[in-house]
Amino acid sequence: MKKKLLFTACMLLLFTAFVGNSIPVQASTEYKVIGTNPNYQTVKERTVGKTTFESTGNYLYAIKNGKRTLLASGLGLGNTILTNGSTVYYDYSFINNSPFYVTSTVYSIPSIGKKGKKLFSVKDVEPICFHGYYSGKIYYGQGELYREKFCSYSIKSGKRRKIAGKDAGGIKQFGQYFYLIPSEGEYWPITFRVYNAKTGKLKTISKKMLNNDIISNSVYYVESKSSEGTSGINGRRYFDIAVKKCRLNGSNKKTLVKDLRITGVKKIRKNSITYYDVNGKEKTKRF
Repeated sequence: MKKKLLFTACMLLLFTAFVGNSIPVQASTEYKVIGTNPNYQTVKERTVGKTTFESTGNYLYAIKNGKRTLLASGLGLGNTILTNGSTVYYDYSFINNSPFYVTSTVYSIPSIGKKGKKLFSVKDVEPICFHGYYSGKIYYGQGELYREKFCSYSIKSGKRRKIAGKDAGGIKQFGQYFYLIPSEGEYWPITFRVYNAKTGKLKTISKKMLNNDIISNSVYYVESKSSEGTSGINGRRYFDIAVKKCRLNGSNKKTLVKDLRITGVKKIRKNSITYYDVNGKEKTKRF
């Protein structure tokens, strides 16, 4: 059971990427992180460019123009890849029981039909998770799910870099920006950061974020006024919040709503927020 949980951890992260505090990957992003298991992902979800990817058992295939090509095979082959439809990055993960750790080894295929080349290996408590690609670097997470270390690997130099420590969490890419959103397992104020892959700078947007979304190339987020909620009204925990927006790099912050009491948020829009009040009733506040 432990082995099964380990190898499905990265898949679970992908399934929950668009639930709760989610940020979509920019449509123009050349490389995409996709799941390849046809039991969980549709053909559309497994297709990048004109190539559809499919994993069956311990085999990974690429299907293009009706031709099916075997890319990789073997025990430990991951079901999640990073690709632009031609170049493919994939990994194998193996468990060592005494002492316990998981070794993940990343390979690259320069184009469909070519042989895979080993790039680097990582030892940690979980298999690695691919998070994106930008300007010749692979971005990935390693360590405990949702409390990952956020790292990069330079394809040109072969050097690895740890960008953020154990509290990186659910990482989402939007072009050159990677948003770090650790999960507390419940609706709770958390630290919300952005890493600019172009400048190499990591910036804190909020230390008490509850919800966020990207709308019209701006980051909209709900910020709690305290580090924890208040219990009391009808047995519901509520938060006194402000609604804010900033640029994609975390600068130029503006307050859209100064004071609002909520128990949860349903939807953030460009000109409004739909939330649940202290009685659990759905309401909308325009700004």
